[in-house]
Amino acid sequence: LGPITRKAITDYATTLIEYPYGWRNIWKMFKMYAPFFRLIHNKNGDDTPAQAYVCSTVVTASYRHAYVDLCPNLSDERTSPADIAQSELINYQFTIK
Repeated sequence: LGPITRKAITDYATTLIEYPYGWRNIWKMFKMYAPFFRLIHNKNGDDTPAQAYVCSTVVTASYRHAYVDLCPNLSDERTSPADIAQSELINYQFTIK
């Protein structure tokens, strides 16, 4: 990604930080993995914006604002840290020992 795109991502992320933590979104993510709940969960499309922000949704919403989709075919609202780690656009940097 170029410097202009990186600046757009970080600028948008700093505007999202002032929102309250999205505990409601954590509950929605939990229901996706819980037995019985995941059979009836609401499937949002890829273009559904997040209504409540947690760490992973701030990252994906910021990238999407700069027209970069970290997790194709997955709503920003349902993106977990593992989804971001498996994204082909994120490069491995280093391991902390």
